[in-house]
Amino acid sequence: MVSVVNNHGQVSCLAKPRATMLALGQVTLVVLALGFATPSMADNDFFASIDLAESSGRSSATEKTMASRWSIKQLASYGLADPGNSFARTESGLNKMETRLQGELDFRFTTAVAGRVELEYFHDAVYSLNGDIHPSSEELDTFRNRVQARDIYLDLDLSPVWNLRAGNQIVAWGQAETLIINDLVAPLNNYTIMQADLKDLRLHTPAIKLTRSDATLTLDGLVTYDAGYNDLAPEGNEFDPFIQLRNLPFTIKKHKADRRSEYFFRVKHSFKGGDISLILADANHNELSLANTSADTFYFTQERIQALGLSGTYNKGLWVYKAEMAFHHNKPLMPETGAFMDYLQGWEKRDQALAMVGFDYAGFGDATFTLELNAVHTSGNTRPLAVDTNEVGATTSVHWSDENQKFNVNLHLISLLDGNGVIFRANTEYSLTDNLKLGSLLVTYDAGREDSLFVYRNNDAIQFYAQYFF
Repeated sequence: MVSVVNNHGQVSCLAKPRATMLALGQVTLVVLALGFATPSMADNDFFASIDLAESSGRSSATEKTMASRWSIKQLASYGLADPGNSFARTESGLNKMETRLQGELDFRFTTAVAGRVELEYFHDAVYSLNGDIHPSSEELDTFRNRVQARDIYLDLDLSPVWNLRAGNQIVAWGQAETLIINDLVAPLNNYTIMQADLKDLRLHTPAIKLTRSDATLTLDGLVTYDAGYNDLAPEGNEFDPFIQLRNLPFTIKKHKADRRSEYFFRVKHSFKGGDISLILADANHNELSLANTSADTFYFTQERIQALGLSGTYNKGLWVYKAEMAFHHNKPLMPETGAFMDYLQGWEKRDQALAMVGFDYAGFGDATFTLELNAVHTSGNTRPLAVDTNEVGATTSVHWSDENQKFNVNLHLISLLDGNGVIFRANTEYSLTDNLKLGSLLVTYDAGREDSLFVYRNNDAIQFYAQYFF
């Protein structure tokens, strides 16, 4: 659901509520790539600026230090079309007037003890400015004012090779930009499809991470507690994943998993020009699925899944080759439209094999070109499911910046799995000064009547924003 490119290649609702959520969740990863894996590509990496909090936390500092950074961002977004009568916004027009205040604090008490705090406050004034929006109470509670904690953790260097990080942290494991393969730790911000700030897409996770690392081998053990599920757009919002269920005589309730603890393990081997990782997970699926139904209520919750995966990159000259694959066990899958009412007491669980192969090429002057091919295989008879046995999709992107890194252009074209729609994203940013950045964003959606993205086809939007750092 970023999911845009969800693991089912879907983005629909009512008959495909889960596909919609998955689509919202996976599109998210288009902008969440871990970044190019080698220093030679770092200057051209569109995603390198996204702090994924994956460092060991070590520092050469020997004294107490503290550094803070603040920013304020004003964003105006205009919906280019009428989303439809089912949504809160019924006409083209202003759909967001958001002010964001962000604060970051990095501190070090001793050579062995450090930490970080990052908080964000959002206020959206659009509900006072656009009378054509008729929001639900859930939408007002969610978007008018909200506070988000991104990082609140302590780093303890137990020895030259051992590090312990405890607290809310953002964990990013994986390579694929538009398919959730091994990146199973962090829930995602699925409030929109590809319209959010890149930095806000991956959410923090309450966790304890123990890391042992040397020049060639890194071992990570991670335990999370009460991490929750992907953030979902509220009732009636133009990206409401349950929009086609709202007309039914049922209340929709969302619940966290009964088992709140999750367990992850990663072995990463680095070698000249690349790296390869083995990842194991026993986790709660971050995408909700229907667990049971009462006389008047749909109960959606997180199911338990297990995963075994491989991920790797290899750098050769101007090329970065990357690949990722995983086996997901016991994943709940939404039934197809005609069979939806036959699975009201829970969706079928299947095993899936997921894979991505791709490359980044930095040989076009100041531009970097990326191509990723995605594939998903679902076991068993998929006839009653909203997925096919074999599905494929693709993502292409271009990042360009001038010599001074002041002007940046990022383009993405995403073909969802199984041809379930196409998303185009164009983002430009210009650093007017060291403290002031101006930007724009255009996102468009193209889908046929049978595609899971169809319900969001009229959500094209253009945004303009300014961000000041102090």
